[in-house]
Amino acid sequence: MLIHLEKNGREIQAAHCFWTDRGGLISATRFSVAAGKAHSDWNDSRDGFAQKSEVDDIAIPPRFRGGLTNYKDDIALLFLTTHLDYNEYVAPLCVDFDAMLDERQTKPGNVGKVVLNEEIDDGSTNFQPKDVSYVDISTSLCTRDSGSGLASPAVDEGRGVMTHYLRGVLVAVPSSDEPCGVGAIATFTDISAHAQFLKFYFNLAIW
Repeated sequence: MLIHLEKNGREIQAAHCFWTDRGGLISATRFSVAAGKAHSDWNDSRDGFAQKSEVDDIAIPPRFRGGLTNYKDDIALLFLTTHLDYNEYVAPLCVDFDAMLDERQTKPGNVGKVVLNEEIDDGSTNFQPKDVSYVDISTSLCTRDSGSGLASPAVDEGRGVMTHYLRGVLVAVPSSDEPCGVGAIATFTDISAHAQFLKFYFNLAIW
């Protein structure tokens, strides 16, 4: 899953999706992205409103080294060649680095949303939004749906509108043998911890 930020074509993902420990960062020309899809198959005919784009460039934190550093700093910013249009199938997530808002949203027991790629009855897979609870950083990690964004809701007091903010990107550990199911613990790369990296590239783009 890609987390779309705004119309000038920037997406946040997990860095390990574009990395090999032997060869480093993979060329952006090897990737394409799609938005507004409910089904994971690239050309699924049921996704009549899907929007697709090639990837122009990929930026990752300079300290990211994949499995060599246990996937620390596992976050990537993708620059697209094609703008995406907002509609009922494609909507942006907000990014806000305010420390107080981050603390309120990520308290243990609070609930956020993540989109998971789940198998359905006919054997195909589709994307399903799920509620997940924040927990203390104290336990193990399982592998599941890496790259999905964790979004937390907050009411815009001025407009009285519910807004969702991106708080994390799901990390996976490819060598893990732990099953993922109900009650599984997942780990996310903290967006706020990478504010300097993200702001640098946001400022380079034309708003």
